[in-house]
Amino acid sequence: MPSAGLPSSELPAGEGIETQIHRVRVGDGHVLVARLTTGEVVAFAPVCPHQFTELDEATIREGSLRCPRHGYLYDTRTGENIHPGRETAPENMWKVRPGFLPCYQVREDDGWISVSDDPCSPPLSYDPVLEERPARGDEPLAAVPAVAVPVAEVAEVAAEVVAPTGGPDGGPTGGPAAVEPAGGPVAVEQSMKFLTVVSGSIFDIRLPLIPRPGFTWRFDIMGELLQVVDEQFEPGYSPCHLIRVAAQGVGAATLSCTYASEAGERAEVRTFIVRVQPT
Repeated sequence: MPSAGLPSSELPAGEGIETQIHRVRVGDGHVLVARLTTGEVVAFAPVCPHQFTELDEATIREGSLRCPRHGYLYDTRTGENIHPGRETAPENMWKVRPGFLPCYQVREDDGWISVSDDPCSPPLSYDPVLEERPARGDEPLAAVPAVAVPVAEVAEVAAEVVAPTGGPDGGPTGGPAAVEPAGGPVAVEQSMKFLTVVSGSIFDIRLPLIPRPGFTWRFDIMGELLQVVDEQFEPGYSPCHLIRVAAQGVGAATLSCTYASEAGERAEVRTFIVRVQPT
């Protein structure tokens, strides 16, 4: 068990917002370590398995770690997903895809904390089959690269224009620019959407979330008028990934949303041409 290089004195006990979570190097990577109120030291992966959110700012209560982005809870000793895993019916597990948090064995001797560089076995409750999308949606999915459109062409598509959902303070001023899957569970390249918003406003876009192992929504913005300022997971019967976008300046920009894996495999591309008008 290689040394994590962390003196015991640097890891005081505490849970909740007072928990001290430290990132340490072990082997070729990093793990996070924390001491529970019981005095026990736990070690776990530095990112949430759900959507790879870094967990350095996570909180721990009663031995359960809460991801700061979507509130998923994991047992820091076993890695089991507590929420939403324990409340979700097996047939719906593929919709929330909580996975499990890799945990590591810890040893504390002579004032030093050591962490194994090999993760423990997955928790007994974890069944990867339950987190796979139903077989009818397993066929290969096509994707087409996003294409930028000049401002003049954007202005001609008046019928496609929708109102923004937020004002300068981010408050709602209209319905969301909801994006629904076309053609059922088999994802395809979606039709280009055209939005008109006011400079200084904040608007929402909802992207369908059909869980596929290792896939997440990624964003590419052409131009300097738009900025993704927040992301949220919205659970429910039809889970979605909500992004909140701020618009500044005047002109047009392209927002390309790609549902892709870490290896670069793309399942779906949704392209939004956004015209930003003066206030």
